[in-house]
Amino acid sequence: MVAGVFSANAQSSTTVPEAQWKAGNYYYLKTGSSVLSLSGEKADSVIVKTLASDATKAAIDSALWQITNAGTTPAGPVYQFKNKKTQAVLSFAVSSTAKPVITSGVNQWTFSDAAGGSAIQAYYGNNQILALDVVGTDLSLGSSASSTKFTVEAPSDAMYLSASELGD
Repeated sequence: MVAGVFSANAQSSTTVPEAQWKAGNYYYLKTGSSVLSLSGEKADSVIVKTLASDATKAAIDSALWQITNAGTTPAGPVYQFKNKKTQAVLSFAVSSTAKPVITSGVNQWTFSDAAGGSAIQAYYGNNQILALDVVGTDLSLGSSASSTKFTVEAPSDAMYLSASELGD
């Protein structure tokens, strides 16, 4: 039986500039010490959480997003975010009062400013804005430009794995 623990933790990450985002890689969308993640209780609920240094692989995978260039609009490049654990695309109902639950609707996002963190927002209808907004530990969808700044961060190359997470 092979047993081992990889020695880095889930919070060890580095900011990745837009020019270095690679297709097929997964990244954290981080604000402060929290990351955008799917809830472990409801796979379609999007939350922000702080990852513990001994977070499970499932918790880490729920907080990792593949960033895919979805084209260019007058607002600039737009991206889609696909969750590593569920392969669900970050998509919300077309409404500024929508709950942060994955459903069909707005699924192309732009960063307001790529330098030093930026708001993640989408445009729909007559240039209405749907922005990801974090207050404390609560994620909401706003109807105007958000002041919440996100950075794109690469996860550590290594993580803790328990024997059960290693598989057969």
